[in-house]
Order: sequence, then C-alpha cells, then structure tokens
Amino acid sequence: MFTNLKSIKKMINKVKAPLLISCFYLLCTNVKATSTLGGDLAYKWINATSVELTYTFYRDCYGVAAPSYVNVYLNSSNCYSDTISLPLVSSGIKIDNVCASSLTSCQGGTLDGADKNIYKDTISLPQTICTDWEFTHIKCCWPASITNISNPSMHGMKLTASYNANSGLINSSPEFNSDPILNLDINSNYVLDLSAIDYDGDSLVYKLVNPIDQNSILTYNAPSNASNPFGNSVCNLDASTGQLTLQTTSAMSTILSVMVEEYRNGLLIGSTVRNNKVNVSSLNASAQPSISGIDSTGNNTISVCYGDTISFNIYTTDSDIADSLSMEIINPISGATINWTASKNPTGDFFWPTTLSDVSAYPHILRVQASDIGCPIENKVVKTFIIYVNNCDTNSVWPGDANHDFQANVFDLIPLGIAMGTQGSTRAGANISWTAQPANNWGNTLPSGIDYKHADCDGDGIVDTADAMAIIMNYGQIHLKPVGSNNGTLNQSVGRSSNLDLYIDYNNSINNGQWVNIPVSLGSSSNPVIGAYSIAFELRYDASLIEANSVTFSIDTSWMGQKGSDLYSISKDFYAIGQLDVGITRLDHNEINGDGPIGYLSFKTENLTNQAQSLAIGFDSVSLVNNQGIQIGVNKITDSLVIGNTMVNLNNIEPTSKVNIYPNPATNHINIAGLGGETILEIYNISGQLVKQEFITNNMERINIENLPKGIYNITLQTLNNEVTHFKLIK
Repeated sequence: MFTNLKSIKKMINKVKAPLLISCFYLLCTNVKATSTLGGDLAYKWINATSVELTYTFYRDCYGVAAPSYVNVYLNSSNCYSDTISLPLVSSGIKIDNVCASSLTSCQGGTLDGADKNIYKDTISLPQTICTDWEFTHIKCCWPASITNISNPSMHGMKLTASYNANSGLINSSPEFNSDPILNLDINSNYVLDLSAIDYDGDSLVYKLVNPIDQNSILTYNAPSNASNPFGNSVCNLDASTGQLTLQTTSAMSTILSVMVEEYRNGLLIGSTVRNNKVNVSSLNASAQPSISGIDSTGNNTISVCYGDTISFNIYTTDSDIADSLSMEIINPISGATINWTASKNPTGDFFWPTTLSDVSAYPHILRVQASDIGCPIENKVVKTFIIYVNNCDTNSVWPGDANHDFQANVFDLIPLGIAMGTQGSTRAGANISWTAQPANNWGNTLPSGIDYKHADCDGDGIVDTADAMAIIMNYGQIHLKPVGSNNGTLNQSVGRSSNLDLYIDYNNSINNGQWVNIPVSLGSSSNPVIGAYSIAFELRYDASLIEANSVTFSIDTSWMGQKGSDLYSISKDFYAIGQLDVGITRLDHNEINGDGPIGYLSFKTENLTNQAQSLAIGFDSVSLVNNQGIQIGVNKITDSLVIGNTMVNLNNIEPTSKVNIYPNPATNHINIAGLGGETILEIYNISGQLVKQEFITNNMERINIENLPKGIYNITLQTLNNEVTHFKLIK
C-alpha cells in the first residue's frame, strides 16, 4: 500500500495550526506585558508558483520585543495547506505621533510609544494551480488598557488576506497608504487616512468591521460597534476613498479594524484587514494640517507617456496660525525631486523627467507627510500621489496582451492562432510577468497593424500554444491606453451584420439539480460558415439558476477541428457576474467551412423548487475571423431554457429579483427601485472596464449616466450582505 505524503502533510498542518495557536494563547496569559498595537498582512504574486508575503507589526516599545520570525498559515480549501515562517527584515521604525519632549510608554508615560516591524519573504507554492487562498497570522494579545472590549488581554489579533484566483492567477493585495495614528485628542476633528493603493488597478471598497480573535469575532461594548468603534463620537467612513471623518467626544482606548475589498470586473476577488489600537485622551493638541492634491486640486493621480517631464505643486495648510509644518517624503520616486519652500505652510515643487525604464503596469507611488511639530502629540497627515508612466507606442510587449488592446483576455487567443508557428527575434530578459517589455518588430502584422511580436507572449522567438499561459496568468489585467493611440482590437461583431448565427441548440427538458451538456452552435445547414479560423466570445447566463463552479466549456466535439491536433481553446468563468469567456482557434493556418456545434457548454442547475424558471443564455462581444484576421459578421442569439416544471407557461414565471431598473434603454439617467438597503452600484462597459461606481443608501435612487457613451453596459448591484444582482443596460 502506497501513501501520499503530501496528503498526510496537508492533514497534519490542518491540525497543527490550531494546536500551535491554542498553545500560544496559553503562553501569552503569563507574559508580563503585551506589545500588540496592530498590524496588517499583504501578499504580492510574483508568478504562478511564487508569492511575496509581508506582515507589518505595530508594537508598543515597552512590551515584548518583536520576534525574529512569525508564522503565517497558508490555506487553499481545494488543494493546499502549510505553515511558513517569515523573517524580520526591518524593525524599530518609530511611527507614533508623540513629540520628543513627551513621555511615551517607552519611558513610563501614558501615550503609546510605537514602532513598526516588517516581516517579509518570497515563498514557493505547489505547481498545482489553486483557485482560492487565505493567508493568516495570529498575534497575542491586545493590551489590557483597551476600554470598549471585555478582557482585551485575553484576546489576540487575527489578520487574514484572501484571494479568489478564479479571476486570474496574478494579484497583489491592497497596500495601505499610511501608518495608523495611535493617539488622538478629545473634542477634536480628524480625517484619518485608511486608504490603500491597488497595484493591479482593481476597485477598492472600504468598511469598518469587528476585529477577530483566533476563532471568534470580538464585539465592542456599547455604545461602540463595528461601524463606529469610537462610541459616542461622530465617525463616518467613505466606502470609496477610505477617508474616516472623526469628531472625538469622549476619552477611550479602542481597536480600529478596517477591511479593504478588491473587485475586478464586478467580482469580489480578495480582501485584507488592518487592526490598530487608538487612544483618545485630553492632550490639548492643535488642529490637523492638510495637504492638497496636484496643483491644489482634489486629484492625486496622473498618467503620462515616458519621455514626458512631470511638474506640479503640492500645497499645505494649517488652521492654527502659530504652527509651522515640517515636511517629509515617506515614499520617494527614483529620479524625481521635490523642493519645499521655507515657510510655515511649505509648498512643494515636484519634478520628474521620465524615461523608458520608468514604464510599468504598476503605478509609481509618492507619499509625503506634513507634521505640525506640536506637543504632547504631533498632528500628522500623509498624502499619496499615484503616477502612471505608460509606453505610448507599440515597441513594448505586455505578456498576455497579444492583440495590444491594453488588456489580457480571451480575445488575445485570436492573434496566437493567426501567428501560430511564426518565428522572430527573442525578447531580451523575457518573462510572462505583467510588465512592459521592449521588443523588436518581427515585420508580420495583424489587420489592425499590430506586430506579431505581441503574440509571442513568452518572448522565446516563436508563437505557439505555450504563449497562452501568459493570457491565463494575466487574465483581466490592464495597462494604460497610450494617449492618442489606436488599440489593436480585431473589431468584435455587433448587431445583425450577417446571416450567421451564434446560438445554443438544446430542446430537451431540464430538471433542478441536473447536469446538462448544451451545444453552442455557429451557422446552420442553410447558412454555413465559410472560411472560419478563430472565434472568441462572452457567453452570458443567469448565475442564480446554475450551481457555482460548475460551468465549463469543451471542444472535444467541434466542426472547427480536432482538439489537441489542429484546434486549441481557453475559457474563463466569472460566475459572480454570470459570464463565461471562450476562445477557440485553429493552429494550422487552414480555414474551415461548416455549421453546427463548435463546442459544448456544461453546468449543473441549482436544486431550487419545482416551479418552472427561465434560464436565459446569450452572447456578447463576439469576434469570428478567417486565417488573415479579417472579421466575419455574426448574429448573437439569446435563448431561454426551461428548468423544472415544463408545463408552466414562461410568461407566468416570476422574476428572481425584485430590483427594477428603468427606463431601459436610457439616455440621461436611470432609476433603480426595490433596493433592500445599502448597495454598491458598478457599471461596466462592454470591454469589462468599470466606468461608474456609486454607494447607494436609499431603497430607490436616480443615477446620472449622461456622460456615458452610447452602447451596452453591464450593471452589478451588490448589497453589504454580498447579494449580487446583474442587469444589462442599453444607452
């Protein structure tokens, strides 16, 4: 009998982690003084099997010293579990806002004296691609001085950063823009910056949550709660910006716990949490200063082409006339300079001549801090500036963006098929990370004028199916569109431009809880396809009637060719928005004629009720081309299947959602009625780009869409209970 050692290790780790944590808590109860003031946990995917983990630990300098290593628990529910140790790489960084002449807890005073300690390492993951991840660290214990949680010193801090890899294999969790402020004055107004930067360009949503212990949620003592951990104080968090407006009214010591959720193409793909202790006491402190955006505006983001020189001013203000502000660059940009004027409220002159080496899919981050040099605490404020440097020509390859339309998705399979087997110059230092990689032109071009070098995603000098790995790994990633440039998209079919139909072909009855295999067909015997080579499309379905993680697509039987010989396919399911992306291409440069099934859609219906329900299945953004990349027009047909009692008239089926959007089509505005409470509205264009986002608090809301171009849009409504509703809007 043979034993799978990896399976044994997985089981041991699942048992070992809670045992270690429980023992750790028992030991903590005997520690003379705890040191935990807060922390956060972050990850950054390097490639499909490597991830960089960073744990930031905020420590009371009077308590237990920061350890040399900390444990982080890795878990994927479907394929992996392990415990790793992160080494301490930086320690003792002072982050408290206590002035030099005041006594902190380090010198026996009452104000928290705090330092920041950073643990970081790059770890290897299994070759098997896991679709969900949780990274967890648990730290004992909170100080006994916290006033609005019972027995705080008996509870620890559990931090979890999660990632749903179904949205693509590469992701970075949000990074907080500033360190926490630990000491606040009573009866004062503050704007606390809880915001973060997402290097992948994902949409971020902020919420205050209860802190978590090892296996339980910590509850606040009234009148404090998760949405207002400061009790009777006025506390409001902007869910879209992460700015916390606070008016302190009573002395206390609390835990501030903020969760940052990241959304990509309407999908919740991950989250991270930061906890930190905050003291509110009578300090007779001055008012908080402020820092402007770019050139005294509210904008803090700028995008340029490499070779451009960036120059703008940063202004500071302080309502206390007697105060003089001190400026510090927390996060500089290499090659850039800031000159500050010698005044009470300094003005900074930012100057940066950008070069090709500055081009990146990720933004360059500048952080500056203003301090009022007050006592006993210095009021500090940090401002983050986000600068994108873009490659404004087609000299660079972004691995996975084979058609150079500034994103990696299923339509990038088409250029791979057209250029299959073509050879050209290799790319110096090539890899499939989502970065701009300079490359020489090959000379062959798509009809859009885009050079074949973009199809050589891995840079090895030949276009083959291995290049599809870059599409899969970087799926959904975008880079900035060059100013004044045209993208390389092979125009996708819209409207009824031909007699060729793309449709589902299924007439059998379907029961609840049943697996079905539905032909996806192109053309008919009366109107066959002539000269087909590649096709890519988005298939839409009602996710409420289909079981999660059951949707797949197969080309095992297809008139377009033989899988593994002259036919290749990739697909990507986005269950949360009811969308399956499918790409199919031939590999031999030979066109083919035919009609009927090009592949099969498989899924399992939800086991709901015996009442008949209508399952709508349709198509968006279809692109069918010949072997030269010339478009062939396609009609996109939407059809409905009956699930359950097939004797029920479809006209009598009640809609699954009570939410109503009208008018539709619309011109200047839409009304949304039937909302059940606080809701996040997101509107995506046909390319999957987020074009509008609003936080709705009413049961009915009027949304202005006057500035949106005419077209088809997908609307996602998500409640704070993660109930998601989808609509299609025509403008």
